[in-house]
Amino acid sequence: MPIITISRQMGSGGSFLAEQLAAKLDYRLVDKVILTRAAQLAGVAEERLAELEQGELEGRFERFLRNMARGLPDLDHYYRAFAELEEDTPEATQYAYYGHTRGSHDRLRREDVVRYYEAAIRELSQRGNVIVLGRGGQVILGDAPHSLHVRVTADLNWRAEQVAARRQIDAEEAVKTIREDDAKRLGYLRENYQEDSNHALLYGLCLRTDRVSVERAVSFISQWAVEESKRQHAAFEAQQEG
Repeated sequence: MPIITISRQMGSGGSFLAEQLAAKLDYRLVDKVILTRAAQLAGVAEERLAELEQGELEGRFERFLRNMARGLPDLDHYYRAFAELEEDTPEATQYAYYGHTRGSHDRLRREDVVRYYEAAIRELSQRGNVIVLGRGGQVILGDAPHSLHVRVTADLNWRAEQVAARRQIDAEEAVKTIREDDAKRLGYLRENYQEDSNHALLYGLCLRTDRVSVERAVSFISQWAVEESKRQHAAFEAQQEG
């Protein structure tokens, strides 16, 4: 069934769009539950996982070493097999990465946290009919069949007006808050996936909510979801008949 991911800038109304779209389509909105499921997979408290995720970004030397490591053979299955020796049930260690065993705190690093988020997103999206909000969903599920990846943006000053009104702060403070949040979101995708969240090729649809209303956007995306579901169903029936 169709999968929709939404990447948004602060103040663009992307979260509201996701909520309205989920209500109209009767889809599951996958947002805060990602943290809950990732913590369950890691076997640690949600608060602990969130703290590790908020850790400082790597320095240039650490980033250099990690990027070099990406070119090495995938050793994940070795670590996973090793972890299974220490657990009674293999299923409990299916998300063991880089030597981290489920429930241990000392060896859980920021990259492990990202991997657990990835596993949670893939698992929660497996059945389709979901809307994934943020967390790099457009990259993690980039090749998923029957998926639409949406980027929600707007002019900086327009976004500042929305944030200022919602938080009851002045325009200058709103702009500062937005710039910091934009940098954080850009940094997350760049550090973990070497991608630019503003790169249009990551998306099937880019929306400016200062030009296109959320209501019109919901209508357009809903139409895509209904038509995509019909195409998927027709393809399945054709395969069964064949």
